[in-house]
Amino acid sequence: MSSQPGTAITPAPGTGGAPGPGAPPPTFSLSTPTGGVTGSWKLDPVEHDWDRIVRLGKDVIQFLVFVGMFVGGTGLCVYGTLATGITPEMHALALQGLTGAAGGVLGYLVKKNKES
Repeated sequence: MSSQPGTAITPAPGTGGAPGPGAPPPTFSLSTPTGGVTGSWKLDPVEHDWDRIVRLGKDVIQFLVFVGMFVGGTGLCVYGTLATGITPEMHALALQGLTGAAGGVLGYLVKKNKES
């Protein structure tokens, strides 16, 4: 192989296939891959046992807080619709809350495909 300052390195003639002396070296562009070549990058972070335990604990706590708030709010709305001596405005507000909770549950259970 020969190398001059400011010139491309080309393999010596007879070494098996690369351009000979004086021929320009092949150029490749990383922005346009050649035919039949695919590639992908995937970075997988290392998750230690303690990190996994903390992540799962946070997920469980978050889920339990959500369920508690949902059940509590829905329970207050049920109480507001069934209790006597409540003003008509509070009764209507409780019904709106129950309607919203029911719509949220049904929307979660009957997920509509976003692509259609």
